[in-house]
Amino acid sequence: MSNTKRYIMDLEEKFEDAIIKIVKDADCIEEAVKKAEELSSKEYNWIEADVVGEMVDFAWSEIQSEGFRPYV
Repeated sequence: MSNTKRYIMDLEEKFEDAIIKIVKDADCIEEAVKKAEELSSKEYNWIEADVVGEMVDFAWSEIQSEGFRPYV
């Protein structure tokens, strides 16, 4: 794997971790989407807004379900 690809994958993983934290701290999914989009526009501006929304939606669904086990 090239260094560039590894770097991008590391950034994506950090963003996913940030989304999980945002979702856990949010009172509603709309708040989570707004905060994730703000973070994305500042630090991860190469990730498209619709992808950010999908990532938040997925994380919200997983965290709200009883079976959520982060990185187990």
